[in-house]
Amino acid sequence: MQTKPRNGFLLFLLLGLFIFFNCAESGASTLSSFKQGRWYMDIAGGASSVSMPGQTSVSNGTLLMFPLNNDTYSTHSPYTNLNLGLGGGYQWQFDRTYVPYFNLGIQYTHIFTSHVEGSVTQFSLPIFNNYNYKFDYDANVLVLNGKLDLIEYHSFLPYIALGIGAAYNDFSNYHEYAKPSVTPRTTPNYGSHNTANFTYTLGAGVDYHCSNKIWLSLGYEYDSLDKLKSNRGRSTWSTTQLTFDSLKNNMVFASLSYFPATL
Repeated sequence: MQTKPRNGFLLFLLLGLFIFFNCAESGASTLSSFKQGRWYMDIAGGASSVSMPGQTSVSNGTLLMFPLNNDTYSTHSPYTNLNLGLGGGYQWQFDRTYVPYFNLGIQYTHIFTSHVEGSVTQFSLPIFNNYNYKFDYDANVLVLNGKLDLIEYHSFLPYIALGIGAAYNDFSNYHEYAKPSVTPRTTPNYGSHNTANFTYTLGAGVDYHCSNKIWLSLGYEYDSLDKLKSNRGRSTWSTTQLTFDSLKNNMVFASLSYFPATL
């Protein structure tokens, strides 16, 4: 399931490296084309669409054969919510046609709370789809982000970006409800938990050079958020956790960058 995202990541990285090391005009080296640099800070906001697997399984503690010894938890993803980003770093300007700017900085993104909902199928048998559940999910993503502006045309600069860092996925407020005519069971009451994962981000968009101090951007970003886990359950569920693998975030955003020093 993860082959395509990983292949895309490698192709994206190779493309960026190829452009960066082969774009100097007239065969000039990257260092010889360097012109000047400056610090920047930015703020961004937009919409996120977080997807997770359609279902996951939890042991129900019985001695039955697989898959009857598991309960299946379905989800109704993707879940759409707002995001807010802050960042800062350093920008290099190069005296050439292609890749005239390169930014390297720290980028923080908060994905606001989504209310995840689904159903519980006991013994993994459709006739025992007996409960509904819900919990809250939010995330904080912190990456070292590199951005290449590919070319400048009338103050517009298409770009690609790559980031690596950590995603902190937060699980909270689990509740479970028996469906009509079903006798409520002892709820697992899974506890709150924050899971830290390695993450990478891939982005593309357009910068607009408003002035020497102000740039505006419109962009798209893919985030590999990895795992989301609850804390252990209560009572007879104390040895189990609710786990969702391979969370992904697709987001669109607008950002404003401010450069204290002018070029």
